[in-house]
Amino acid sequence: MKRILSTLLTSTLAGFLFTAGAVAEETLKIGWIGPLSGWGTFGGTAIMRGTALAIDHINAEGGVQGRKLELVPRDSAAKPEQAITVARELIDREEVYALIGKFDSSSAKALNPVIHEGGVPMMLSIAAATKNIEYERDPNFMFRTSGADHFIAEFLVDFAMKEYGAEKIAIGFEDTGYGFGGRDDITKALEAKGMEPVAKVKFSRPDTDMTAQAQIIKRSEADAVILYSIAKADAMMIRSLNKVGAETTVICAWAASSPELPKFAGPLGEGITVMQTYSFLDENLDDLGNRMRADFMAKHEIPDPTRIPFPAFTAHAYDGMLLLGAAMNKADLSLDPGDLASDRMKIRDALENGLGPVQGLIKTYDPAFTKDNHDSVGPSDYIMTVWNDGKLVPYKGKHDWGKKH
Repeated sequence: MKRILSTLLTSTLAGFLFTAGAVAEETLKIGWIGPLSGWGTFGGTAIMRGTALAIDHINAEGGVQGRKLELVPRDSAAKPEQAITVARELIDREEVYALIGKFDSSSAKALNPVIHEGGVPMMLSIAAATKNIEYERDPNFMFRTSGADHFIAEFLVDFAMKEYGAEKIAIGFEDTGYGFGGRDDITKALEAKGMEPVAKVKFSRPDTDMTAQAQIIKRSEADAVILYSIAKADAMMIRSLNKVGAETTVICAWAASSPELPKFAGPLGEGITVMQTYSFLDENLDDLGNRMRADFMAKHEIPDPTRIPFPAFTAHAYDGMLLLGAAMNKADLSLDPGDLASDRMKIRDALENGLGPVQGLIKTYDPAFTKDNHDSVGPSDYIMTVWNDGKLVPYKGKHDWGKKH
C-alpha cells in the first residue's frame, strides 16, 4: 500500500509540476493544500483534480485579466502541523493570490490562524466540521463550498425519520474532530425534534473489530444508526453490526462515498445510503456537468463515469475554483507584486460581497457568500445516494431526496 501511495503522489505531483514549469512567467499563482500521501490520499487527489480542471477551463476562457492561473500544489498528508508548514510556504515564498483545498477538518481548523495572519483568502473544498468557519473573525478569510456538518446532521436525521420511519436513532463516530463534531451535530438535530440518541459509540479509524460498539447499538434496539467516519471505518462497523446480528438501518455521512466502503464491507455495503451533493450519474446533468464530466474522464483516462471517485469532492473543488476565478476577475486586481496584500484583500471582499451569478456543477451561486454566510452550499443542495453493485448512484426511495427536496 505504501508503494501505491508513493507512486500516486509522485505521478500526481509530477503532472502538476510539469504543467507549472510549462506556463508563462506571468501567471497568477493559486496555492492548493490537501493530502497526497497518508490516509487521505485518494480524497485529496480527487479534490486537486477538480481544482485543476476548473483552472483549465478558466484559462481557456481568458484567465484572470488576461493572465493565466497556475496551480501550486502542496501535500499536507492530512496532518495539521504539515498543513500549517506548507500554507506558510505558499503564502510567503510562493506568494499565491489565494488558497484552495483541504480534506480533513482537523487541518482546516488549524489553518485559520495562518490564513488570517497572512491575509489570504482560502476556499475549503471539503472540510465539513461546523467550526471550520470561524465567524467571530472580521474580516473573515475562510470560505467553503462543501456541506457543513450542522446542516448535514439535520438532513441525515430527516432522512432516517421520513424514509425509514426511524424513531430510535444511534450514532457511531470516529474519535477525531470530524467524528466528535458529527456526534454533537446529530445530537442537536435529534433534540430539535424532541428526541435523543439511543446510543453513542466511539471508535478509531484503524479499528477492524467493533464488536463491543455493535453490541451496544444492538441492545439499544436502534431503528437506524448514523455513522460519522471515513469509509473504511464505516465498513468495519457495518461488518461488526452484521456479526452481532443487529437489525438496524445504516446511514452514512458523505465520507462513505469512498470506494473503500464497498471494498471493505463487501456484499454488506449493498444498499448503504450516503449523503452527497453531486453525482456524475444524474440523469439530468446540465451542459456544464456533461462538459466537465467528459473533460475530466478524458484527462484522467477514466472509461466509465461510475469509476469517477469521490464525485462530490471533485465537484466542490471545481465549483470553489470557479468562484475564486470569478472573484479575481471581479476584484479589479492591480497584479503588481508590491500590491499583493491589497489584491488578496480585494479577492476576499469580492467573494463576500455579492459575487454571482456564477454557474457551477452543484448550482448557480447568486450570491455565493455574504458577510454572515461563508458556506455557499446549503441543505437544499444535498442529495442522497446509495451503494449499488459497487457504484454510488442517486437514491430513489419513498420520497424525493434530490436537490431542493
